[in-house]
Amino acid sequence: MVRGLVGAALFATGLLVFAPAAAAEGPAYAVSLKLTDGERLVGQPRLTVRAGERAVIVIRDAEGHGVSMSLIARPRAGSDSVDVSSTMDIVLSTGERIEAKPALLVKPGQPAAVALGGAPFRMVVTLEAAPGA
Repeated sequence: MVRGLVGAALFATGLLVFAPAAAAEGPAYAVSLKLTDGERLVGQPRLTVRAGERAVIVIRDAEGHGVSMSLIARPRAGSDSVDVSSTMDIVLSTGERIEAKPALLVKPGQPAAVALGGAPFRMVVTLEAAPGA
């Protein structure tokens, strides 16, 4: 259940981020993403997500280039690392479309990155324990 909206909606730049508000159970993470299409910055959303809850991010320019994605962060048992899985629908500036389901193991405070589909699209994820979590 979504109990609130965390993030931002900046329609002029095509950024829309939805994440459930912090619930009473499980750790919460402050997640920062850097999404690039070659040298072009697609977006740098920051959001707070509760472990196991899905966040949705949509970033599109006027021509429809950008990314729609969902993201889930879960603590890895017996480790301080976090499994971050996502489902992405990407439209590159060239018009090429990529559908991907990248999964990363992220250590808090250390960036983890993936290049998708052999294309120039790159996602860098950094996370920390959310303040007050």
